[in-house]
Amino acid sequence: MSIIAHIQAAVESSPAASLPLHGMTSAAVLIPIFEKEGEPNLLLTIRSQSVRDHKGQVSFPGGVQDRGESLIETIYRECAEEIGLSRHEIELFGRISDSVTITGYRITPFVGLVACPPPSWITNPAEIERILEIPLRFFSNPAHGRVETFQLRDGEQMPVYFYDHPEACIWGATARIIHQLVSLLPPSG
Repeated sequence: MSIIAHIQAAVESSPAASLPLHGMTSAAVLIPIFEKEGEPNLLLTIRSQSVRDHKGQVSFPGGVQDRGESLIETIYRECAEEIGLSRHEIELFGRISDSVTITGYRITPFVGLVACPPPSWITNPAEIERILEIPLRFFSNPAHGRVETFQLRDGEQMPVYFYDHPEACIWGATARIIHQLVSLLPPSG
């Protein structure tokens, strides 16, 4: 079974935890997987300095859920706005467990295959500074990841994931979501 087929089967068969909103802002992201040179890659974005929150941080395409919009409609809209990816270019596998940020967002991550990525992504410079295409195997290598414990204002401690890629440090909710995805991969070896 290919890695992508394994991820699809795992996402489709695993229950995803939904967290209560509790006054947070509801958001959704797409974890876009695509094949490049015969191996699965993740598409990530570096947010521009013009966005309201998380300036310059690495993220997945996505954003805040609009009133009356489903979370799936949110990812389709945001993918089109941010990177020029239409809903017809995404094969959704399903979702994985929600993640929260200390800035007050509840993020619902969806996993999807982009069967034929465009030769160049069409980014919206108001939102996206640039695109990162990173092989999934990078995130499976324990040498590239680390966990630090941050103390929150209320004294609670929170594990924070990091991936140290040569192009960018990937951390926080994005790294936590990647860690969750990597846990679905078959053991290597």
